[in-house]
Amino acid sequence: MGEEFSHNVGEIRSGHSTTIDLGETTKNIELDFNNFNSGSLKVEFLDDKGNVIATRTSCPAHDGQRGYGFGEEFSAVRLTANNSDIEVQTINGRGLPETVTVEAGGLVPDYEAMEEAGINWTQTDYQVLTQSEDINNIGNVGNNKVNGFNPEDHELSQVFDFGPDMANRLVTITVDLEVKGSWDNNSTSTNDYFSVSANGEELDVNFYSSNGNSYTYDSEDVSYLGWDQREDFTYDYQVYLDENGQVQLDFMVASTASDENVNVHNIDVTYEGQSGWVKEETTREHILKVCLSMLLPKKLILLKFQAVYRIFPKKLKLNRI
Repeated sequence: MGEEFSHNVGEIRSGHSTTIDLGETTKNIELDFNNFNSGSLKVEFLDDKGNVIATRTSCPAHDGQRGYGFGEEFSAVRLTANNSDIEVQTINGRGLPETVTVEAGGLVPDYEAMEEAGINWTQTDYQVLTQSEDINNIGNVGNNKVNGFNPEDHELSQVFDFGPDMANRLVTITVDLEVKGSWDNNSTSTNDYFSVSANGEELDVNFYSSNGNSYTYDSEDVSYLGWDQREDFTYDYQVYLDENGQVQLDFMVASTASDENVNVHNIDVTYEGQSGWVKEETTREHILKVCLSMLLPKKLILLKFQAVYRIFPKKLKLNRI
């Protein structure tokens, strides 16, 4: 985990704003309120250039802590009090880990430029690597406060190693998992979420809810769990292997309760395609009509010639017509 931070805020007068530079990049914060009994608080999340990238509006939280986040990184927040003075004692959180250690990770070529240069795949191949060992209870580190801080819990898959001869190939990753617990995504709770990364690059962020009261996000952004707070999901991702022909997944849950977690039951990494490079060199033909004037003894004869120029191989051939 990253470094913890804490900043004093104080009273925010109604209609006024205050901006707090967190000093760390994070995805989650916790505000500690004192006597927040009326009005509303607008929380704007800012990037490192001061641009607003997301906004949340909070109803009265009375005394105590409430967590905030929207699933992406931010480095500052702007708090605006509306219709009442609001006292925020502190803003707390934890910076992102400097590194999430994965064994796989490397360069990926510019496929678009290669295609433009006529470099394509040849031959066919089919391979599947499977992780059948479960990864259980990702996210069981929350403090069980629905409005509290949602720390990030990371778990890694095995390294899927296709070998260096399969470097930079596009594979399909299928993940079967179970989401369970009392996940919350509404305006009166901290928003819990789950993300998946491959070789250090984020692929997907998912939000869940255990009830129909999730109106912070649009309905298509929240997957609902069943009445028993348990649901199975299958996700497919398209990922390029690194320069060593490897890929490794990082599963992350940020939830407030220890029962809000994810169990990964199966991972299949499939390569189906061509297994080598070839540069196609197609012969292009240009027809040139050439008029040659040839001066012969005692008379001028105009002869028409057709010239055929082939780039591969380089050859100029004149045919009289």
